[in-house]
Amino acid sequence: MKFEEFFSILPTETNARGKKFEEASKWWLQQDPIWSTVFSKVWLWDESPHKTSRDIGIDLIAESITGELWAIQCKAYEPDSH
Repeated sequence: MKFEEFFSILPTETNARGKKFEEASKWWLQQDPIWSTVFSKVWLWDESPHKTSRDIGIDLIAESITGELWAIQCKAYEPDSH
């Protein structure tokens, strides 16, 4: 499936669209042949054991294979919104 096709099946409501895009981004980071060798674990912000405050714009937390933590922000912008 091409990115544009995937994007077209996301919900139209903004919050639901963003949440589904975050879930898809988590899945992709865990499954992609390159990123899956960089990260040992990826969490949604709400499920992260590293969450120490309310939502401050961080959507995902990833732990690298060397133990570094990455804060990741996902944006579900329309592909042609540049």
